Amino acid sequence: MKFKVLSVAALVILSFCFSTVSAAEKTVETPKQQEERIESELNELFLTSMKTAAYRLDKTREVKPFGVIKKTDGTLGVFAAADSDEALNKMSVSEQSASVRRVLIELAAKKQITSSVMVMYSVVRQKGKDTQQGLMFEIEHADGISLMRFLPLTEKENSLDKESKRMVLELKALTTTVKPATVFARSIVQ
Repeated sequence: MKFKVLSVAALVILSFCFSTVSAAEKTVETPKQQEERIESELNELFLTSMKTAAYRLDKTREVKPFGVIKKTDGTLGVFAAADSDEALNKMSVSEQSASVRRVLIELAAKKQITSSVMVMYSVVRQKGKDTQQGLMFEIEHADGISLMRFLPLTEKENSLDKESKRMVLELKALTTTVKPATVFARSIVQ
């Protein structure tokens, strides 16, 4: 008799577990949830790319074009146009950025990534203002978001070493604008 009670209880519990799993599978992401997911993913990528650029600036005082990707399995990756400094030095900056962009487009076309950031050093001239050096971030997501961010750099005195100046990222002067999709362009990805 006790066996029947236990088996009935087990069946009830199992049916409840299966019903919650199937309900979870049927749940569709709301537009707000999708927006929050994309924003979180792009913020994570931007922060990673900004930290990587700052590290490279601190070590070498230059930022050669590189890419940061979010793979479909959720992991992040960082890569440059070539594997070694020697190979990078043989390439022009235009060749390096074209190489990074080509890799990003190939990964997106194969649906191996969900979002990407391409980072490069840039000099920008805005109307009515002086030229400004900084970092350009081309940020894209497979769900259609495509942004460009410019983060100005300034040279300031180094209190520890009067002979060399230090590069400072001016976070308060960060600008963001919409740009056409290049990595996740519908014509390429489909």
